[in-house]
Amino acid sequence: MCRFCFHLDCLLRAVEYRAAGVPAVQGKIDRCRAALATISAQRIADAALTLDPTDWPQNRRA
Repeated sequence: MCRFCFHLDCLLRAVEYRAAGVPAVQGKIDRCRAALATISAQRIADAALTLDPTDWPQNRRA
């Protein structure tokens, strides 16, 4: 399970970099998404790929 957490964390960071204008991370995103074996991790990844990282909860200010 922990190794899938690593791939999910890498994917999330790469999505943030892509949103910041770094285009060279798409391969990393694809590899990390392909490495996710649990349905839960795949769903989280799919949501991350669909949403703008600026809309993620840690970026919201009250």
